[in-house]
Amino acid sequence: MCLKLGEIPVVVISSADGAAEVMKFHDLEFASRPINYSVEAIFYGGNNVLFGPYGDFWRQMRRLCNLELLSPKRVRSFRAVREQEVSTLIREISEKANSGVVVDFSSSLAEVSNNVMARAAIGGRCEDQSLFHSLLGTAVKLLSGFNLVDLFPSMPFIGRITGHQRRLDECRKNLDLMAEKSCRNTEKNGAESPVDYADLTEVLLRIQREGGLQFPLSDDNIKAVINVTNSLLCFPLLQKP
Repeated sequence: MCLKLGEIPVVVISSADGAAEVMKFHDLEFASRPINYSVEAIFYGGNNVLFGPYGDFWRQMRRLCNLELLSPKRVRSFRAVREQEVSTLIREISEKANSGVVVDFSSSLAEVSNNVMARAAIGGRCEDQSLFHSLLGTAVKLLSGFNLVDLFPSMPFIGRITGHQRRLDECRKNLDLMAEKSCRNTEKNGAESPVDYADLTEVLLRIQREGGLQFPLSDDNIKAVINVTNSLLCFPLLQKP
């Protein structure tokens, strides 16, 4: 079934046989995701493994994510971070219980998840983790929310009228400043952690320094990967904290 949502043509596959044909025989035609203004703003033109067009660069980024960022070994390396945050949570709950204060357990668990996420992404160099969490939450809401410009891309002025473009640009600027600060602090202080215990920023900067890639990593590539990784982790917390 073919639809047209605004100016965007849409093909709806409503049967299992049709879906199988698309995935098996036309997978390359459907491998790339469309890039709208929101994605381009938050994720540096979609230049990352999630929204990048299918090709050699995308395969390189996927390989780096699988081997360096999302491998079981890398996940295990953050065990100490998880244990520290859980210990802090238990201590805070105990203190509140002793003083008769009501504990919002859902909020506390969300805070622990956010802290682990921030420390895994940018280590202990983030001076204001609450700002980091807030920016990620804003980015996810802007990306997943309705934007009329996505349906009428030839009329970008709509985003300025509704204020959506202003909110996107502000969020992008603040996320970029925080990611840039983290990268520069890591470079200034040198390799603070062993390779097996480095945070995502340290890992990506090490890969950038070592080179040897078909497509060298730029600073924007690194910041886009960090934003994508943490936005994916942040989305479930916003849906059901």
